[in-house]
Amino acid sequence: MRNQRDRLGMVSRVVGLALVAGAAQAQEMWMSDDSDRPPPVLGQYPDLPTIDGDVSDWPEKAYVLGNEEYLAVRFRLHGPVTLNSSPGPIVIRIDCDDTNATGRPHGRLGIDLEIIFSDQTPTADGRRRYGPTVTAFDGAKAVELTPYDIGLEWAPTHASDWFEVRINRKGPFDQFTKQEGIGYNGRAWLALEAAGRAPAEPTFRYMWTLVPPNAAEAGSHDAQIPSKPDNGLRVMSWNVLWGMPQRDPKPFSRILDATGPDIILFQEWDRAEQSEAEIAEWLTANHHRPDVGTWTVERSDAWGVAVATPHPIIGRGPDELLAPGTRWDFPVRYAAAAIDTPLGIVAAASVHYKCCGSAGSEEDTRRVVEAGAVNAELKNFAELVGADFTIIGGDFNMQGTTGVAALTYAGLDVDGSELAQARPVVLGDDVLSTFGRPDRGSVGARLDFIGYPDAAFDVFEAFVIDTARLSPESLESLGLTATDSEASDHRPVIVDLVPASGN
Repeated sequence: MRNQRDRLGMVSRVVGLALVAGAAQAQEMWMSDDSDRPPPVLGQYPDLPTIDGDVSDWPEKAYVLGNEEYLAVRFRLHGPVTLNSSPGPIVIRIDCDDTNATGRPHGRLGIDLEIIFSDQTPTADGRRRYGPTVTAFDGAKAVELTPYDIGLEWAPTHASDWFEVRINRKGPFDQFTKQEGIGYNGRAWLALEAAGRAPAEPTFRYMWTLVPPNAAEAGSHDAQIPSKPDNGLRVMSWNVLWGMPQRDPKPFSRILDATGPDIILFQEWDRAEQSEAEIAEWLTANHHRPDVGTWTVERSDAWGVAVATPHPIIGRGPDELLAPGTRWDFPVRYAAAAIDTPLGIVAAASVHYKCCGSAGSEEDTRRVVEAGAVNAELKNFAELVGADFTIIGGDFNMQGTTGVAALTYAGLDVDGSELAQARPVVLGDDVLSTFGRPDRGSVGARLDFIGYPDAAFDVFEAFVIDTARLSPESLESLGLTATDSEASDHRPVIVDLVPASGN
């Protein structure tokens, strides 16, 4: 990978040098001078950057990369915004076949596919849009698609000036247009626009690719859930969508059986104040673990949050945690428990911060206040119970400032530093998204996080389960179905911790 990036960086400094595009045997030009024609999509870039919001793994001066399955785009705006709550729309327009004879005319291009983040226009029934708007054009005919139709992934969810986007180059284009995919005939062009003007980077507007696409089929990834290490602790965070395990237990049961967590940090467990004993009874009845007899649960009076474990709970957090100073007066959705595990006593907490908004919004301010209250309370709780280490996870709803995570983690590691943030990757893929369901909001968002003490532990494995991406063979071997992840609009996030080297 590094050798390939070094080679691309060197090539980018040589104006007019032609590259051979792998199996397609097509020549591509890589230009470094913006006054010349702009750089191309690298159609045979086999290992695309991880879509995680960190653009440091991109080759120098590359803004669009592609392989046979996906198109990846990065761009920098003129200032930090939340991509899906920007003051103005951010638009990606793609001419799939480099001709204005098809699609919607736009200058010299014919736009076949358009993606709009922060679309300001209401839906057909007058509601505010939630998530990106995706439209395919067949001449003047426009067909609105879902982000799932084109496999749209994007990062980060929080405010930033740099963003990454990934699109399935095949998608269902041939169902709605005359196109068989992005660059199916050897050429495609892309235009970027942010709030009515060009983004800060790239300064040019159009790029091209020469390698025909192959389908990135849904449910095509072969992957297995990693085995839990013998000396490890498996922590799961899962927002379970308004108590869905009580109404439809089987998908949750199958995923729990396949993963075997030691600690579960729940959010949205119920809407009816289900007791700790009732949650524990559900787990004992629906999670079939030969090594576990019964479960113990700690929850607070705040809605939906709970900590569950088969290990003994020896201390319980407060029933109520308030965060005054904003217009919302409900308790912080926070629950904590001290758990006696084989690796020591852990102060484990589940949180569910205020939803929605963007950087600087009232919702964002509320999240910051909540994070400060949670941090102070968890720090005191860990000291009170004599915890050896602290873990916190949950639905951070981080759609504004990243300071929410930093405030939450501050000073909670065993050495007094802030907790590290685990980096779970979707099983079988190279994205970090944790939220999205075809009928409930946008695909591609990362809202769920787990903070752990890296002064004491290493991450052995970290992954997110999205059963819709897994192949039938993988699903069968795991005892799962393709729709199991759709039981909630959040996916289960799992981190395996092992003692750090030297500890």
